[in-house]
Amino acid sequence: MKTQRWYGISKIFYALSAFAIVFAFVSCQNVAYIDKFGDVDVSMGNYDEAIKDYTKAINYKPGDPDGYIGRAYVYQKMGAQQLAIEDYTKAIELLPGDSNLYFARGSAFELLGNNDRSVRDYQTAAALGNDRARAVLTSKGIGW
Repeated sequence: MKTQRWYGISKIFYALSAFAIVFAFVSCQNVAYIDKFGDVDVSMGNYDEAIKDYTKAINYKPGDPDGYIGRAYVYQKMGAQQLAIEDYTKAIELLPGDSNLYFARGSAFELLGNNDRSVRDYQTAAALGNDRARAVLTSKGIGW
């Protein structure tokens, strides 16, 4: 019985979160909130909807990396590594100093079997201070 109650409460929480985002967007007419729809969809496991929402955010704010980052993350979770790489690449163009983006793109390259590109991205991420990239390179016996 308690489990059902908590399940119901969690569904209400997600619904209220989504409503708050919609309300903020509609009332402010501020495109800064569009990518938050995708965040809510991801948290609920609605990946197809999340991709649509992140794509809307990209269309409204093509110079903001958040939509690309969110959509790349979802593509990667869905196994669409090449699409994830394209979005991570665009995000890197917009945020060239973000080590996490190089690490994420490197992991997508690695999943595709493109070890040369993955190592280059891991090395860039490591040079930018990313500890996870340093650990991956160290485990492979590769310097950074």
